[in-house]
Amino acid sequence: MTAAAIAWPTAGGSDFRAAMRRLAAGVCVITTVDEGRYLGCTATAVTSVSAEPPILLVCLNRNSRTHAAVLRAGFFGVSVLAAEDAQLARDFAGMGRVPDRFWDDGWTTLHSGAPVLSNRAAAFDCRVTQSSGVASHTVIFGEVAWARHQAGSLLVYAEGNFARLSAH
Repeated sequence: MTAAAIAWPTAGGSDFRAAMRRLAAGVCVITTVDEGRYLGCTATAVTSVSAEPPILLVCLNRNSRTHAAVLRAGFFGVSVLAAEDAQLARDFAGMGRVPDRFWDDGWTTLHSGAPVLSNRAAAFDCRVTQSSGVASHTVIFGEVAWARHQAGSLLVYAEGNFARLSAH
């Protein structure tokens, strides 16, 4: 018997969300350029897909302005946030204190045109290769044209809170 032939229950939304809050994740800012304007959002659903060729994926909410802009532009940047970047993560999640999310002076523009934070844990310059809509989000695959990293503590998110993950 296949899964399709079985009456398959669906976990309740609140149970699912509560269980997913137990899954700690790195915190990233996804960025692009739309009509000459920088756009970006905080994301925790970012992961590698392949090393050869280097491909990563990011899941973006379809209601996000960044979502539409990334698909229009065909490229995006990923900034992996350092432990001290909790306020920046809040700003890009729309919970911030300032209207200009790009207030930090560490931004640099990559070959694609996407901005990234050059002095954080890691950064990637990606070209959209494909995307797939799934419920409220789109899974966007990006071929990595450029990547860099540096040592230091990372910002993670779990149980509704930001925390420091120290690398020793």
